[in-house]
Amino acid sequence: MEGPCWNCTDRKPKCHSVCELYKEYRAKLDAIAAKKKKESDGGYVAGINMIPRTVSSFKRKKRREY
Repeated sequence: MEGPCWNCTDRKPKCHSVCELYKEYRAKLDAIAAKKKKESDGGYVAGINMIPRTVSSFKRKKRREY
């Protein structure tokens, strides 16, 4: 979906807060996102999100013994 700002002649910095066309466009995008979120299971895969990962554990695995 192409936004109303594309090739807009009245475009100025920070105009999204006052532009009625943008507000309507944003409301449509928010409705689509809410619908997708409602239909989605959240993308949770059992087991993957349960393992805490830290930088130090990653470095330990990458370290080689010479």
